[in-house]
Amino acid sequence: MPGAEDGMAAMRADLNERRDALFSMTTTVPPEILEIIFQLVDNPPQAYHSSWSPPAAVQISHVCRRWRAIALSSKALWNALDTRMPTEAWTTHLARSHFCSLNVRSIWEYVDAKRIADIIAIFPHIQSLIIDTDSSDDPFTDLHAAFLSDSPALHTLEIGGPSESWDPTFNEYLAHRTPALRELALHQVVFPWGFSLADIRVLRLSTYNYAHEGDDGPWLGHNFQDVLRTLHAAHSLEKLTIWGDCVFTPPSELPIPTVTSPVRMLFLEGPVSRVGPMLAALQASNTLQAWINTEEYGNHWQQTSHGPEMVDDMTTVSACASDVLRNHLLSRGEQGPPEFTAFHMITDRDLVVFRLGFEQSPLSSLLVKDMDIDKDESHVPYLNFRLKLQVAHHGDKVSIRAKTLKLARSIAVKQLQCVRQLVLSALCWTTQDVESFFQDAYLVESLTIYTVSDVFEREAATLVADPVCASTFAASEPSLFPAIRTLRIVGVTLSSSTMRREGDVTQ
Repeated sequence: MPGAEDGMAAMRADLNERRDALFSMTTTVPPEILEIIFQLVDNPPQAYHSSWSPPAAVQISHVCRRWRAIALSSKALWNALDTRMPTEAWTTHLARSHFCSLNVRSIWEYVDAKRIADIIAIFPHIQSLIIDTDSSDDPFTDLHAAFLSDSPALHTLEIGGPSESWDPTFNEYLAHRTPALRELALHQVVFPWGFSLADIRVLRLSTYNYAHEGDDGPWLGHNFQDVLRTLHAAHSLEKLTIWGDCVFTPPSELPIPTVTSPVRMLFLEGPVSRVGPMLAALQASNTLQAWINTEEYGNHWQQTSHGPEMVDDMTTVSACASDVLRNHLLSRGEQGPPEFTAFHMITDRDLVVFRLGFEQSPLSSLLVKDMDIDKDESHVPYLNFRLKLQVAHHGDKVSIRAKTLKLARSIAVKQLQCVRQLVLSALCWTTQDVESFFQDAYLVESLTIYTVSDVFEREAATLVADPVCASTFAASEPSLFPAIRTLRIVGVTLSSSTMRREGDVTQ
């Protein structure tokens, strides 16, 4: 039908006109600007094992001749290398990148001798090197020759070893041959504590040895004075992550906070007796966000024969954690940064969360196990401590009372006097505990009480009764929280049996 054909022709003409109009806009853009735009095109990592997809540069080159010329000649669009690439793709990327600022990724167990030789040859031109080791293959032995030369362009290095890797050549390489290194991540690799890595901004150290009970092996070569020397000289360090049991040998005595550091994000996970000294040694700052995860090492798959924890037992994990927190908090106030104004103490059957900060945090963020602190963009300082309880103490009210009391005692009276927002759950405290500890919290304006577990609903309700009745129903001046303005009660059923206090009942 002529009418229909004419209509289709008109539509095609209109589409062609719009397309030409769009391309006419890009013809005036200089090649240098287009190259930068092309670099921003999303190009996710390829699954080179199965089916390899061409990089974004190839897709861009299909648009028009001008774009093709720019895409194929731009070195930065071809600098991403993965040792799992097909040989033809690997060779093409090397040729078109002209060895300019290369980003190399590898799973070492899949690397053959030819690829290792290529990596050694281009090593001085690598700006980012990420090596994952899932087997007994040792990249330090294979790359020994590369570590003898300088890496003037290396900005990011992430490398893992088979088990407690210790290579003096690699340590010398880190200390003296990587002037541009800014981000370093080592897994199962002994870090050269004592060296001055003044320009490192991000440092991540980890081991598999959680609940380690054996010989520390190569880590015994570094005492805590070596750790302090590195921290004192880390003038650019912004993010520090330590995960595991034996990244360094802990000190015999807990240090006091003497290290002034620009660190704004600290994540520690491991036995508090081993990773805790790192926090204790750091002075507080107006930007430091500290997150500490630790566990009690009872038998995790069956009940142990241990009895409940006692308040006067100072050999426990909670007692050690209290000392660590207290030492670090000593550096706040007076000549240091201001005291925290928000205090959280949340308990579950198998978990205690202690948090100090300047704003109230949602319950969901307090209970989450694997918090991604890299995504925390609040820039508001805080101190967050999570204690995973041993199986024998799950739901044990006597033990939970002892643990929470010890952690609470890490807060000095002058620090408690600055708290304005208070968030609590069932602490299993007695009325005397509540009155004794919170009598100095006279600036509290907002009180939130949760119940996280049905097991502790009565304890949470009692926690409502003790401070609220003391501050609300007292005949004379309230003894607790005289400045309170806001009360939030979440998940707590209030009844006369749980809210009775000196003849006063609220329902």
